[in-house]
Amino acid sequence: MAQQALYDALLDDAISATGADKGTLQLLDGSVNGLRLVASRGFGPAFLQFFAAVHVGEACVCGSALRQAGRVIVPNVTTSEIFKGALSGEVLRNAGVRSVQSTPIVSRGRRLIGMISTHWTSERQPSEEELARLDLVVLRAARQIASN
Repeated sequence: MAQQALYDALLDDAISATGADKGTLQLLDGSVNGLRLVASRGFGPAFLQFFAAVHVGEACVCGSALRQAGRVIVPNVTTSEIFKGALSGEVLRNAGVRSVQSTPIVSRGRRLIGMISTHWTSERQPSEEELARLDLVVLRAARQIASN
């Protein structure tokens, strides 16, 4: 499977697993000291340009998940501390996003590969079942991206 087709398929599976409306897949990129966007669903040019490269210190959910090396869930972007005074919150709201989760993609050797984020147009806390399905997608993503 071609690389882009793989990224698109993994992102589609993550969106489906969580019942999300939109999503992004990013890969770790040392040249930007953070994450580079490689696949997206449901977003317009302004969102894609803003999140094309996310630096490790940025005030956003994927940046927080990168720093914490663990999943971050924001059930309401309008009240989250992550976005207080940050342009990223405005970009999300303008894109119709009301809740988001970001889950790191980590290799078997515990090396960070990237990030899968899913977004909803309403306030939402994903269920344990949805997160368990997402974890299976993320495990598959780690295997397939690492071997590609």
